[in-house]
Amino acid sequence: MKHLMKVAALALVAAFSIGSAQAASIDGFLNFSGAVVPVGGSGLADATGLSFTTDFQVTGSSGTFAANGVGFGTIGEIQDFMFSPLSPAPVSPLLAFFFAPDTGKFTFDLETIEVIGQDGSFLSLIGTGTVHGTGLDSTPYDFSLTVDTVGPIFSYSGTLAPVPVPGALILFMSGLAALGIRRRD
Repeated sequence: MKHLMKVAALALVAAFSIGSAQAASIDGFLNFSGAVVPVGGSGLADATGLSFTTDFQVTGSSGTFAANGVGFGTIGEIQDFMFSPLSPAPVSPLLAFFFAPDTGKFTFDLETIEVIGQDGSFLSLIGTGTVHGTGLDSTPYDFSLTVDTVGPIFSYSGTLAPVPVPGALILFMSGLAALGIRRRD
């Protein structure tokens, strides 16, 4: 019976390993900014959506993004969307940009959104979604966006960051690995 449990645990670890070994994963963060107009209300305080008046510009990157040549000044497209409620749902893609001069493409699909703060001069949104990259594994990412205003000018800044791996999952996988390498009885 112990042998059967060890074999089952090793098979489970192997199954998790095979799924992630097929393509490289996406990691790192992406910061971006641009110009925006609030829609669906009389101003930022009661807006229910955002209309982006220009493409976004990358203001910082790391990990897979930076390794593929996406750095300060890279330009990408951003799609207008309603955030209260999210529409279209999902926003697919919300962000799209090319890397390693036009040989690949990153996209981000926004799947959930939540208003964290909103008044006449400030809007803060957080959400979740998935980053896709040519030849790379699709990866869950957190999204945040803030909109500020100085007079009639609205600007935004945003961040994509990998979803942290829950500690319980790490502990579970470590336990399975320990079963596999434990000395034989």
